[in-house]
Amino acid sequence: MSAGLSSNQFSFPILKPSEIVTCMADLQLPLTLEDLERPAPARMVAVYECFTDSLMGLGRDAFQQPLPNFAAVEMLEHPDLHQEALTLMAFYRQLSKLMIEVGVTDFSIRDVIKPEPGRVRRVLSAVINFAKFREERILVFEQCNASATEMVERKQGHLEKKRELADYVNTLRLQRAEEEPDLQRLREQNQALTAELRELKRTQTAMTAAIDGLKKGKAETAEKLTNVQFLLMNCKQDCARLRSRVVQSPEKLQQAIADMTQSVQGDKAALAAIERRARDLQVKLDLMGNIDQ
Repeated sequence: MSAGLSSNQFSFPILKPSEIVTCMADLQLPLTLEDLERPAPARMVAVYECFTDSLMGLGRDAFQQPLPNFAAVEMLEHPDLHQEALTLMAFYRQLSKLMIEVGVTDFSIRDVIKPEPGRVRRVLSAVINFAKFREERILVFEQCNASATEMVERKQGHLEKKRELADYVNTLRLQRAEEEPDLQRLREQNQALTAELRELKRTQTAMTAAIDGLKKGKAETAEKLTNVQFLLMNCKQDCARLRSRVVQSPEKLQQAIADMTQSVQGDKAALAAIERRARDLQVKLDLMGNIDQ
């Protein structure tokens, strides 16, 4: 179907009567050559009704017009004829729209109530041409329509998913807002514990240094005690050796021995005190080590 002078005016081939009969059979609208040579109004109305039904989706019931509720209508001799005329005009108005679309812009009521063979042939050629064009394009239209429907459904799915995600995000935000005071309190507790651990670490370092110093002092004191004990032993040996040779005052000798013994005992007590302090510091150091872990 090629374009004519306007968007609704087309050039179409005028088909032979035999071609029209064949094409109408293909459209499942039986028509005979006699119908074309001597078209009857009732027969052509039936054919045109098939066109409005198949191409426009308007069946015969769509054209039924009720009589107006006027007193004058009741005075008519044949009101049913008036109703038929109203129905025919309603049908003609819709049929005229179809004819304009297929390219028959000069279609008139005369083509319905007093059809002529030449006009019928031209009208049917136009409608058949349009129907074939429509049939060729309907598959593409259906494919595009199915694709569009799928895209709409996919878009709806995406929108629904987007709404679900938005609701989920809002839920998380509300949950976070509700939990924020607890989180802030935990952050503050964590900061306080971190500061406390740092302070304990500094204390541990200082105590480790103190323990090292005490250990060093203990070693030095033990060495001094060993020296004193060695000297004391030597002195006792010397005293025993000289006792037989030198006459001394027993009181002075006993006093000297008592003084040296007291000095040794004092050194032992100091060493024991240092050991106790070292053990206490070691216990505290072990506890702080467990806290770090």
